[in-house]
Amino acid sequence: MAEVLEAIAVGEHGFERKVAIKRMLATTGEEAAMYQRMFLDEARISSQLHHANIVAVVDYGIADGLPFQVLEYVDGVDVRALVGIPDRPLPVELALYICSSVGHALEYAHGVADARGQPLGIVHRDVTPGNILVAWSGDVKLTDFGIAFAHERSEKTLDGTTKGTPVYMSPEQMLGDTIDLRTDLFTLGCVLHTMVAGWSPLSKDEQRFHVIAGGELTLADDLPDDVRAIVARATRHAPRDRYASASELVAALAVAIAKRGIVDPRSSLRTWMHGLRAHQSGVSPAPANPPARGRLDALLDVAFVLDGAEDSVRQFHSVAGATLPARPGGALAHDPPTHRLPPPVEPPPAPVTEVGGPVPGRISPWWWLALAVGACAVTLTVVLVLRKLDALEPARIAEATPDAVTVAVPPAPPDAAAPPDASASDAAAPPDAAPPADAAPSPRTVVTVADRPPVRTTPSTRDDRVVREWGAHRRRRMLGELDAWIDAHRSAAIALKSWDTKYENGTGELVAWVAANPSGSFDDYVAANPKSSFAALFKRHGNDLETLLPWLRDSLRPMQNLVRRGQGFPWALTSLGAHPPLR
Repeated sequence: MAEVLEAIAVGEHGFERKVAIKRMLATTGEEAAMYQRMFLDEARISSQLHHANIVAVVDYGIADGLPFQVLEYVDGVDVRALVGIPDRPLPVELALYICSSVGHALEYAHGVADARGQPLGIVHRDVTPGNILVAWSGDVKLTDFGIAFAHERSEKTLDGTTKGTPVYMSPEQMLGDTIDLRTDLFTLGCVLHTMVAGWSPLSKDEQRFHVIAGGELTLADDLPDDVRAIVARATRHAPRDRYASASELVAALAVAIAKRGIVDPRSSLRTWMHGLRAHQSGVSPAPANPPARGRLDALLDVAFVLDGAEDSVRQFHSVAGATLPARPGGALAHDPPTHRLPPPVEPPPAPVTEVGGPVPGRISPWWWLALAVGACAVTLTVVLVLRKLDALEPARIAEATPDAVTVAVPPAPPDAAAPPDASASDAAAPPDAAPPADAAPSPRTVVTVADRPPVRTTPSTRDDRVVREWGAHRRRRMLGELDAWIDAHRSAAIALKSWDTKYENGTGELVAWVAANPSGSFDDYVAANPKSSFAALFKRHGNDLETLLPWLRDSLRPMQNLVRRGQGFPWALTSLGAHPPLR
């Protein structure tokens, strides 16, 4: 129903900006008015969306009886061009990142409100590979809100009818039922399947009939396990079984990206796109005389007035650089300015010096070489000293640890029962630790622990990885804070360690959620994941675990590195590491 043209917006004082002009095609009959309302609805809705992952609408209006939109220009391709390349398949981690960026755009669009604070209720309804643009710079943009559902649309979809792309539509959308934001999540799950497997799970008619009848999608056999789990949940037949929001889907995608060790996925996507561009260079060269030049000049030979002010004029001209003819009636008082480079300025003559003599004000290259060598030597010395100190630290810890440690603990009440997780070696004090009979009563009991195993001077492979990951300069402070929390909340710490050992992926999901929700609390996590294993733990030790959240945020980067290596909390380097393993 429209054509898209490349153009340059021209303003005063040499202002120029490359834009895209989306102009509706001429139509006749009863559908012409409906198409115009749909076109202007899209412009009106999109103009209220201001997000890095959504194509911005710069302006819209009507020229020669045809509505048009001025859009942000994205220099790149859509996702359709990235799927199915035989010799350059799209990496899984980049497909996850593209879907994560679209998820951020949907999260914003689903929650945007108007100037009065009323939610617009936007549902895109057409999140397909053709509407996801990937720039050569690595930016990902969602576009085309032409059939988006919103409360303020003037053109409403009739009951029992539907709009969208069949091979990516949710069951409720295909049946013309009520839709909500989870419809977009179903479609995005199909897009992720398409980018990884090369085809949509709804590409066959029998699959669509099966889903309409109430069945679940049949997914490709070669999908990675974590990707399969994400797609399966996003494309459940019942909306209540899918992700509750786009932010929840983005959190799951972030965990899958982190498992693949991608630190900067945008840079990785930019590098891959540059390689693809070099590989496909010359496939679609720009013609010397674009066929749309005449239509573009005819369209853009207009002057639009802002807010009725006659002196505020917007002008455009085509990329080919054709001069706009004067408008009849003198509406356009001047042609677009012609920009010419100023004449080159002759540099002043260089001072004449004797051959081989020094040039005044110039440092000899040998000084720069000496400075570089000195900087390298200083850097190497600092690195060697730090490594030496880090290697000697386990030995100093072992020397500073006595064979018998005296620990002061507050006396337990007479009727207090021993904690259920306490080991037998800690419950019974050794015979030589009993105080003398004539000793004065003390508010604190002194217990001598002589049978505790000595501190290991050679850490295990797992401990060595953790030590290297955290770094000597940060380990003392981080582990000291964790030990302080363990001492203050011993029962909750033991329960958390038992949970961390039992559920290997629990820590990764928890850390990913904290990274995606910097201001949230564990109570919010449990509310969003009521059936998770952490919810049962939080029910027993909620108040104590909430006090650990500030430490987890402060240690988020080291914890993400530990999770990427398949580890959890660094229990082995804390006071809990010296106790017998939990049963």
